[in-house]
Amino acid sequence: MKKSAKILIFLALLMLICTGLFVIYLINSNSPKVIRSKILFSKTESWGPCMGKYCGNKTILYNNGLFVSGGSKKSVRFIFPGEMKNIKDKVIQTNILNKECIEGLVLDYSAEYYINLNGDDRVLKYPSCSAEIREIENIFDY
Repeated sequence: MKKSAKILIFLALLMLICTGLFVIYLINSNSPKVIRSKILFSKTESWGPCMGKYCGNKTILYNNGLFVSGGSKKSVRFIFPGEMKNIKDKVIQTNILNKECIEGLVLDYSAEYYINLNGDDRVLKYPSCSAEIREIENIFDY
């Protein structure tokens, strides 16, 4: 086999390996764990009964200040850095990431909260720690 044919085969294999590694990178960069690390606070809520339509809302506050709320009406805005600091301070002050919260049952409303601060995260279900969550939400939910 000629030297040029060996080089072409080597380059083809190298390109195949690089393509495979790139695909693996793309899959992992969109994993829920990576996406969740970019979120400071999220709330997924639903209520009912609703006749033939979805009755719910999804709210996400990203660490960079992007606030996205969707449901029957959607909104996107940025939270100023001072407010972001207040929100993070309130998460620390309420100790919501470590506090023992009592879960209850509400039949016509459900909400799941995700809070992530500096790599420490927690998932709560309504009505767990609802007073603390309300304190946090009052800073940015207007």
